[in-house]
Amino acid sequence: MIRQNSLRKKQCMKNTLTLVFVLLLSSAGYGQIVADHTVVDKIDDIPQYYIDQVKKMFLSVPGQSHSEGYYTGLLLLQQANPKFAVNVTRSGIPESYTSSHLGLQAQCGVTKTILQVGSME
Repeated sequence: MIRQNSLRKKQCMKNTLTLVFVLLLSSAGYGQIVADHTVVDKIDDIPQYYIDQVKKMFLSVPGQSHSEGYYTGLLLLQQANPKFAVNVTRSGIPESYTSSHLGLQAQCGVTKTILQVGSME
């Protein structure tokens, strides 16, 4: 039972993270992309070029509950497949520009929740 719950959580996280990456890519100027649950099986089909573009970005997620979900989900995705590398900053000054991984600043204790996506270039 515990193993089934763990597998369900991983699949749910994989679905969520696939959607996050699709949204990040679409916000980078590649046009609108509509994705639903059917794209989960296509995560391995994401071109390396797009993955490399996301690795140049920095994502800031204020709000403890929201940032915790992104933090956990992106680390689980990285654990499942190292090509989806991420570095999470939980407090202090975010790291400087890099193209080796997605930068995520998970800000706890902020009451207003805003999703900010931008290139670090």
